[in-house]
Amino acid sequence: MPKNAVSAGQRTEEFRSEGLYGSDAFTLMCNHCSCKVSYERRDTVLKHVKGEKHTSIAESINSAKRKKADIEHLELRTEVFSKANIHLEKLENTDIQN
Repeated sequence: MPKNAVSAGQRTEEFRSEGLYGSDAFTLMCNHCSCKVSYERRDTVLKHVKGEKHTSIAESINSAKRKKADIEHLELRTEVFSKANIHLEKLENTDIQN
C-alpha cells in the first residue's frame, strides 16, 4: 500500500526551526542557503539540514545574532551608567571597565 504524499507545507512545519519555508504548495526553500530543497523524502531534507553548507551558514547567523544582542546589552548598560552619572573608570569590576 503506497504512503500518502507529503506536501511542502508539511515539511515546512516540521523543519521551520531549521530555516526552511514553503514558497508555494510545491516548493520548499532554505532561508539560510537560499536554495530549493526537495521535500518529497524526509531523508533528503535531513541531509540538507545536516549538510556542511547549511550548518556553517546557520552557525554564522546565530553567532551574528548573539554578537548583536551583546552589543545592544552593552549599549543599554552604558546608557544606564551615563544617566546615573557613574563614570566607568570608577567601577571596581574590570570587565565592565573594559
